[in-house]
Amino acid sequence: MGDPTKSPPVGGAPLAPLPAIRNLRRLPVYFLLDCSAHMGGQLNVAMLEGLDNVRNVLSRQQWSARHAYLSATSLQERAAALHEPQLPWLEPVRHFQPPLTLDAGGDTSLAPALRSLAAALHYDTIDPTPQHPGDLDALVFLVLGDIPNDERDWQQALAYLHRAGARHTPKLIVLQMRIDLSAALRPFGCTLLRLHPARAESLSNFFAWATQLIALECDAYVSGNAVMELPPFPYGVEPQPQP
Repeated sequence: MGDPTKSPPVGGAPLAPLPAIRNLRRLPVYFLLDCSAHMGGQLNVAMLEGLDNVRNVLSRQQWSARHAYLSATSLQERAAALHEPQLPWLEPVRHFQPPLTLDAGGDTSLAPALRSLAAALHYDTIDPTPQHPGDLDALVFLVLGDIPNDERDWQQALAYLHRAGARHTPKLIVLQMRIDLSAALRPFGCTLLRLHPARAESLSNFFAWATQLIALECDAYVSGNAVMELPPFPYGVEPQPQP
């Protein structure tokens, strides 16, 4: 699942071998999900069902089933990966197992998840070499239900991620609910979205939209084209205007 030429960080788990298909180019996809107290109830259910639907829909599509690799991380004070205590390992979409529960509670802490993401992009993605074309640019979906309580830390972590170089700089899509961090996030080249109204139905629509984007990225790679436009936004998901 990762690149065996890279050493894991101190205390990290051993890396798995490369995929069986030698020249397979993976599309790494990470979901960073706010599991604070603001995301309880039906919103929490919508996230769980949304991840499940992402897996189910993409598994039935020819190119997404081949190229999409998924992982998910919670935004809590410890922001532990949902599948791995240290790094959110990528899994083929057909093998991706969404968590049975997402315990909502506490505050939103963003910096630990961003640092975990930076480590995953370095250790769990495949760089291009003469023997392998390397992974595609990662997609990251960040769902924020509240203002993070670690403002200085998360901005530093995001700045580090942004400076890490084009190879490890992901395409970051940020969904904001009841908050507006647009001014702080725009310098990092994020695609900014707003959930309005902030209800479970709208959040479910966002996961369906994310599924479409992942499929579009996979189809575009296979056809040799670039994704020029985002899929149409569904009800409840609004793009944030540029200044």
